Amino acid sequence: MKIKVESRDFKKTIKLPEKSTVKDLMQKLKLRTEDYVISKNKKIVLPDEKLKDGDEIKLYSVISGG
Repeated sequence: MKIKVESRDFKKTIKLPEKSTVKDLMQKLKLRTEDYVISKNKKIVLPDEKLKDGDEIKLYSVISGG
């Protein structure tokens, strides 16, 4: 399945196996779930949320510099 992913730094489409979760997506991107607020189709979700073909994921960084 194909998932659209967007963050402040990139916008891409990722291929994942069926029954993948947000956590699986983040592992493929080599990103830590703790560092982001994650939305799926405009709703905030947790890492164990299941994904389906065509989902749109947006990543919002929770780390700020000082």
